[in-house]
Amino acid sequence: MNANAQFLNEARVLEKKWASTKLLNGIEDRFTRSTTAVLLENQRLFNETATDTSDIAQFKRISIPLIRRIYPQLIANKVVSVQPLLGPTGLVYYLRFRYSSNKGATRGADNNSGFPTDDANSLQQLASGDANLDIYYSSDFVQNETSSTDAGGDVTSVFSPFEHTPIIAGTMTGTVYDGSTAVQTFTVSQAGTFTFTTVNSDTQLATAGTLDVTTGEMTLTWDGDPGANHVVVSYEYNMECNQDLPEINLVVESDDIVAKTRKLKATWSYEAQQDLRSQHNLDAEAELTAVLAQEINLEIDREVLTDLRNNAGTVSAWDYNTSLGDNIKEKYESLYIKIVEVSNIVHRKTLRGGCNWIVTSPEVASIFETATAGFAPSPSETFTSSLGIQYVGTVNNRWRLYKDPLFPSGQLLMGYKGDSYMDSGYFFCPYVPLTQTPVVLDPESFCPRKGLLTRYGKKLLREGSKFYARLSIANFII
Repeated sequence: MNANAQFLNEARVLEKKWASTKLLNGIEDRFTRSTTAVLLENQRLFNETATDTSDIAQFKRISIPLIRRIYPQLIANKVVSVQPLLGPTGLVYYLRFRYSSNKGATRGADNNSGFPTDDANSLQQLASGDANLDIYYSSDFVQNETSSTDAGGDVTSVFSPFEHTPIIAGTMTGTVYDGSTAVQTFTVSQAGTFTFTTVNSDTQLATAGTLDVTTGEMTLTWDGDPGANHVVVSYEYNMECNQDLPEINLVVESDDIVAKTRKLKATWSYEAQQDLRSQHNLDAEAELTAVLAQEINLEIDREVLTDLRNNAGTVSAWDYNTSLGDNIKEKYESLYIKIVEVSNIVHRKTLRGGCNWIVTSPEVASIFETATAGFAPSPSETFTSSLGIQYVGTVNNRWRLYKDPLFPSGQLLMGYKGDSYMDSGYFFCPYVPLTQTPVVLDPESFCPRKGLLTRYGKKLLREGSKFYARLSIANFII
């Protein structure tokens, strides 16, 4: 059993185990439930280890409900892939689609290749300099196949059969090269007639040609003795009853990841602890621990969003003053157009899909929230943290909109996250959700002190920057 299958099996077992505690109730997303179950189990193991190896229990039961309350609310669950670690080091898994056969000048690679000049094409499908894609790449079209080289010295050049046959009559076009010099371009008609167009008249020229569409053999007749020569051709071939078909492979790949540490500490007065207990029947340590846990996870949110914003592969801008429109409504409609444009750029780069979520500041979010059309507010799903990121609804039934009170006011972040936990460009991998130190009383100030620690890994993979876009918004009116 491979490591990925083993992880999924363990996650399913842990989900069943923790479901009996009711701590997973209310988590609707299936993978978020599994992730939370793994984190709860990690926390249980650390709690038991700390208690068993010391005369003083260093952990309180408060850790478990805190994890359930806070971790499902992380923005990472909504915008990137979350794959919990079972140890301090592990593997993160992601998908690639590979072609195992090449046709013409294109080379099979993965579906997240650069666009449009990268050699690594696959689902990219014949990406050319003018950004044209051939939807028949996986069927019957061959582009820029180079023939064998004829040694020259004779008025007739004979080339080895082309790779893909039978060739459909009337579909071949090509270029004749004398050495490395392009001499002529040509087309072959349905009847097999060659029509030449001269590109360079300083060398010998081809005057006629033959093409056997069944075997793929070609000859050229010259007006003199040429040097070493070859042709580069594009054509369509008949795939009916052809066993040499292109092949697409789905590959699950992995990369190493190491958990790092984030820490936070707090102090409070002994008097405040006594007053909270006597006047409000509250435990100061429990209240402060909850705030610390919330704050440390808000810092994780900040880190994830900052990584995405700084590494966004598509950067664009919209300015209220220069946008088209005669009034505020029309100008803000042009913002929708810009967002659609940026989303489509991400779709073209990834070939996985356009953006399906937006994170922005409350100021920019107000543009969408006050729109009379195109915005559907959410009546139910929100982030419970009053200090954190809030889900506010959908824009044009396409993008889930989140507003972050600490997000730069003039920026908007967009991205794509697939249905699979492996279909993303950025991966967040929590390991130890929450570790608490025992309360230590400072003998000089009589102030209790306490610290929290969490460990997690994060990584941008498979040219992940192409999955995200950053839009600067200037001079907007609230």
